[in-house]
Amino acid sequence: MKQLFFLGSLLLTFICNAQLKEEFEKGWFINKENIKIEGYIKKNDLSELSSSICFKPNLEEKKHQFYTTNEVKSFHIGNGNTFDLLNLRMNNKQLEVELFLNLIVKGDQLSLYKGILNSNIFYVVSKKGKNYVLQNDELISGELKVRSYYYKQTLNLVTERLANRNNKKIKFKEDYFIKTVTEYNNSKNATVRDLRVTESPKNYLLTNIGYGEDKSGFQYYGQVMFRK
Repeated sequence: MKQLFFLGSLLLTFICNAQLKEEFEKGWFINKENIKIEGYIKKNDLSELSSSICFKPNLEEKKHQFYTTNEVKSFHIGNGNTFDLLNLRMNNKQLEVELFLNLIVKGDQLSLYKGILNSNIFYVVSKKGKNYVLQNDELISGELKVRSYYYKQTLNLVTERLANRNNKKIKFKEDYFIKTVTEYNNSKNATVRDLRVTESPKNYLLTNIGYGEDKSGFQYYGQVMFRK
């Protein structure tokens, strides 16, 4: 009985570990010497991809190498996720950062990027080589009032008051920014494309199984969690 229990536990552990295996997708990056290098890049969330990529030349390669913002200018993962290295002044131009940002709308007049810093999502509107940061207002610990980063005024300025036309209420929402950037490009008869990639949901089965012994004999316990 105990042998069967151990075999079952090992099998479930193996299955669960296999589900959590690192995922690499075909992609490429452009280094600082403008050389395009093709291979496979590890899929990660936006916070991980903001500062570095995990790369290997082929899937059979066991070792991988990290490349940072000091070495890479842009990279591309899978069917459409493109990231560019941007130098930005954030927090009302008090903080200078250099991060990889996900290009989600590409337009001949205006483009829109999505990034993350200190767990906070922000957006960048790129126009004629200049980058304009859209940060949501926030309440900083120790401060008595909400700190404003003036994203409404910034978006209205960059879009030549299109964002606020017809008394529209400017919202800090991705869909709203995409709609506004798209409308601006259309008003200039400029080409615009939505580059967002819809990710398929992944399901994981996590288990925890064990046993103990007391005066009454062996006691078995287990826990199963479903993670989406």
